Amino acid sequence: MIVYKYDAELKTYCGGHTCQPSPLEKSVFLKPDNSTEIKPPEAGENKVAIFTGDAWSIVDDYRGYVSYDDQGKQTNITEPGELPKTPPADTLVKPEWSNDKWVETATSEEQASKEQAAANHAARQFLADTDWKVIRHIRQKALKIETSLTDEEYLPLEAERQQKAASII
Repeated sequence: MIVYKYDAELKTYCGGHTCQPSPLEKSVFLKPDNSTEIKPPEAGENKVAIFTGDAWSIVDDYRGYVSYDDQGKQTNITEPGELPKTPPADTLVKPEWSNDKWVETATSEEQASKEQAAANHAARQFLADTDWKVIRHIRQKALKIETSLTDEEYLPLEAERQQKAASII
């Protein structure tokens, strides 16, 4: 028999446990305190399952992170639940041990935002770097003179430019 353990104070899911049969009673298993036979749902990133007494619920979990309010005041997050409404989304960091010291790393949301900004920059740079080729090709066509790009070169370039332009958020 498998049961699912939860923390006595916070009621957060701690893991599964295989119960041992009772040596005194047949068909009886020894269940640990703070456990249930109800299987918890999967919790995603920065989420945790909490046992409410008769069911599991999923709540936000930023324990181990540090939050800063708009005055710069630091708050260590020690319990699951919603974040305070005051800090902006980019003021949440998670300290990690690296090279013999603690460093604060960005949350996945902040990292994704930085990655998107870098992708936007690269796409804009590609468009800026290829503008002259497109403009030259269009002018040469308008003047009915030989183009420096063949249609086999120009059409893929224009398709890539369209793709890059569409990727900018």
